[in-house]
Amino acid sequence: MNVAAAGIDAYYEANLLTGQASAPHVDELTKRALKIHADGSRLYVHWRNASGTDCQAVGPATRCFCGHSYSSHAWYETGSKRVRCRVDGCRCECFSYLPGRGSKHIICACKHDHEEHRGKDGKRTGCRRCACSCFHSDWRCGCGATYDEHRTVFETKRERAAAGRPTEDNLGGWAAEKPHLEAVCGGVTNMSSLLSGVEREALADGSGGAALSSTAQVFASYDKRAEGHVGRLKKLSAAHAAIDQTRRGGASSAAGGRRLNEEPSAAAAATRGKPSHRGAPAASAGGGGPSPYSLQATPPRPSPTKPKPAERRELVAAAAEARAAAAAQPSGDDAKVLPARLGELAAAPRGAPPARAGAGTAPRRNSGSSAGGARAAAAGAARGGAANKPKGSGGTARRAGAAVAAVRREKAAEAAERRLAAAGAAELECSECSS
Repeated sequence: MNVAAAGIDAYYEANLLTGQASAPHVDELTKRALKIHADGSRLYVHWRNASGTDCQAVGPATRCFCGHSYSSHAWYETGSKRVRCRVDGCRCECFSYLPGRGSKHIICACKHDHEEHRGKDGKRTGCRRCACSCFHSDWRCGCGATYDEHRTVFETKRERAAAGRPTEDNLGGWAAEKPHLEAVCGGVTNMSSLLSGVEREALADGSGGAALSSTAQVFASYDKRAEGHVGRLKKLSAAHAAIDQTRRGGASSAAGGRRLNEEPSAAAAATRGKPSHRGAPAASAGGGGPSPYSLQATPPRPSPTKPKPAERRELVAAAAEARAAAAAQPSGDDAKVLPARLGELAAAPRGAPPARAGAGTAPRRNSGSSAGGARAAAAGAARGGAANKPKGSGGTARRAGAAVAAVRREKAAEAAERRLAAAGAAELECSECSS
């Protein structure tokens, strides 16, 4: 939306500068307008009667007798004031105001339009439909004078100020906001400039009262409200500028109340080696090591690396070998419990289940499925021994060893499951960190 609005504004401004003409280019016109603004040599154009009243202010869209607008003329000729027409094919030598509203303009005394009194090149001629030699009208202005008793005048700001005439800038400081559009505005500076000279004089001296038209009252009210609004905006802008300046001044102050690129004062240099009021020792004057109270940058955490499939297979194989080696050698608890359990199994009668560990035997620290699996394996081995008892006591020892091996295998399987679950969680964390 902002881009579209900026494009519309740029098109409107370019059209305001060039008018109906094709040359010079809008960039050249902009440069000339900025120079006129810098020099203060803007032309104030008015349609003035014999008594000196500016009956009509000429603006960018005001029509000349040649049919083209004021912006289509050489409004930048502030020195010579020869505001000729720039439209291709038009030979109008200087802008000449023609009263009218919209597309309707005054007619000649011969009852023919002004278009019948000009040639194709824009210059004035006799009437093409009658014997009238030149355009002259009986139409009267609001001041009471006829068309022939008025003339178009071009004045600079200095000339108007010397004559005691108003030289106000465009409404609301528009001249400062849009300096390249000031010169083309002619004599129009605010909404009241669009009124007739009689009504503007009544507004200036305050003698109009109820005699002013509704249009004049609306325009005058608009100018007052616009000026008040612009004044409030200027005060608000000045307050914001002061706040920003204060904030910039506070932000540019370094520790100890000094600004950037400013040498520390003698008092600050003298108190540099003294401990602060919080008890934290200051840095030594000799430039020793960093203070333990100074802030240090936290080293970045190393990002976990995702193991490759081949490395993962090697790790799993190594873990399996380690579990097999651990299962081949009895642990500390198994070395203590195994002889007692073997003795109990040897002394147990045939066909009887193995007895549980008594008070004099250290119980196994198994729980859950591991303990249950060990008891089931031992009971199964005992029942198998009762049904098919080998010769001698070696069969009992073998059955007991098989039961212990089953318990160890069950423990190793549980440990492998836990390690695989941990590896999966680590792999998931690596994928989230890399994404």
